Amino acid sequence: MTLEGAPSRGLDPAADIIPAGDLNRADRILAEQVRLLAQSTFAAPSNAINAAIVAAVLSDGFPRIARLLWVAAAIVVVALRMALRRRFRRAAARPTAGRPAVGRRAAGWARLFVAGSTASGLLWGALAAGLPFFGQPRDFLFVTLVCAGMTAGALTSQAAYLPAFFGYLLAAGLPLATACLINLEADFVALGVLMLAYMAVLAVTARNTNRAIIRTVKLQIANLALSDSLSAARSQLETITNEKWNTLAHLSHELRTPLNAILGFSEVMRDQLYGALGDPRYRDYANHVHISGRHLLDLINDILDLSRSEAGVMVLAERDVDVGEMVETCHDLVMLRAEGEQLRLSRSVAPGLPRLRADETKLRQILLNLLSNAIKFTPPGGAVAITAGRAADGGIDFEISDTGAGMSAEDLPRAMLPFVRLANPLTRESEGTGLGLPLSKRLAELHGGTLTMTSTEGVGTVCRVHFPSWRSVAVS
Repeated sequence: MTLEGAPSRGLDPAADIIPAGDLNRADRILAEQVRLLAQSTFAAPSNAINAAIVAAVLSDGFPRIARLLWVAAAIVVVALRMALRRRFRRAAARPTAGRPAVGRRAAGWARLFVAGSTASGLLWGALAAGLPFFGQPRDFLFVTLVCAGMTAGALTSQAAYLPAFFGYLLAAGLPLATACLINLEADFVALGVLMLAYMAVLAVTARNTNRAIIRTVKLQIANLALSDSLSAARSQLETITNEKWNTLAHLSHELRTPLNAILGFSEVMRDQLYGALGDPRYRDYANHVHISGRHLLDLINDILDLSRSEAGVMVLAERDVDVGEMVETCHDLVMLRAEGEQLRLSRSVAPGLPRLRADETKLRQILLNLLSNAIKFTPPGGAVAITAGRAADGGIDFEISDTGAGMSAEDLPRAMLPFVRLANPLTRESEGTGLGLPLSKRLAELHGGTLTMTSTEGVGTVCRVHFPSWRSVAVS
C-alpha cells in the first residue's frame, strides 16, 4: 500500500529557484514553496490506488455503489491535481505575454494546490464519516491505520506549505477522530483520542519541517543573489580590465610613431652622417637620447605585448626550435652585461633533448626577460645560470637561477603582477615598469606552459618555465 505523498526529491541546491524578476523576498519564498508543492504532487495517484485497495477491504460493510462512487471521486480528484501540476509546470516553463509570471501569481497557485490537498483529505474524511453507519469494528482500526500512514506521507510532501498540509490533515483526521469518539465503547474512544494526539504531533512536526524548508529556501535565494552580484562584479571588472589594456595598447601604439623619429634622428646625429657636430658633447648627448629612446621603445613594446595577451589577440608563430641553440643565443646576448656587472654566467643543456614547438621570438623574449631580471638583482661576485632539461612529464623545463637577494614568500605573488616593482637595495637600475615577469608568464601560458618561481631571501631565486610534453618534437 502506497502513501499519499512519497518524499519529494528535496531541496536540491542546484535546482532552479523561481527567477527573481521584480519579486520581493516574501513573494520568491512563496513561489518556491508552490514549486515544491507542485513537485510533490507526482505522488497524488497513490490516493486513487489506496482508495481502490481500501474499498476492496471494506466490501463487507459499505454498499457497493457507495464504494464505487468513492473510488471514482478519488480518481477525479487525482486527475484534477495532476492537471493542475501540468498547468503549473507549463506556466513556469513558458510564461506568455500579457499574463503575469508564476512568481507574481504564487498566491493564486497556492490556493489551487491547497484546494487539491484538502479535497484529497475530504475523501478520506467522507469514508471515516461512514464508519459509524456501515463499518465493522475492525474497519475502524483498519481505516485509522491507513489514515495515519496517508497523513504521515503527506507530511513529507506538503510540509513546504503548511496550509496545504493542514488542509489535508484536518479534512482526513478530524472526521475519523470524531467517528471514534462518538462511539461509547472505551476502545473506540481511546482510538479517537490517540488519533487526535497523533494529529497534534504531526502538526508540530510539520511546523518544524516547514521552518527548516523556509530557512533553506532563504539561504538558496541569498546564495543566488550573491552569485548574481559576483557575476555582475566579475563582468564589470573584465570590462574595466579590457578597457584599461585597450587604452594602454592604443597609447603605446601612438607613442611608437614619434619615438621612432627620435631614435632615427638621434642615430643620425650620433653617427654624424651629415658632418661633424662641432662640440664632441653633442655626440654624447645624441647617444644618450638614442639609448634612452631604445629603452623607452622596449617598455612600450612590453606594454603592447602584455595588453595583447590580456585581450587574447596575441598569436604564436610556431616552429620547431632547437633548445640548445636557444640557450646558447640567450647566454651570448647577456654575456657582456653579466661581465660588466662582475657576475659569473653559465649555461647547461641536457643531452638528447627534443626540439620544442614554440614561437621562437616569444621564447627568446621569455628567457631574456628572466635572465635580465636575474642579472639585475644579483650583486657583484654572484652567479647566474640558465639550464634546459627534460621534465618529469616528458616536457621541457628551462631554469634561470641566481644568487641574488631573493624574495620573501609574501613578495612572490606580487612579483607576477603588472607594474609592480619590489623594493630591493641591490637593484642597480631604476628603469623598468615591472612588466618582465608578468609578460613572461603570459607568454609561457600562451604556449600551454607555466612559469613558477621559488626564492629564499639572502640565497637567491629560481625561475622555471615548463613546456608540456605535447610541445616536444622528436629529432628525426
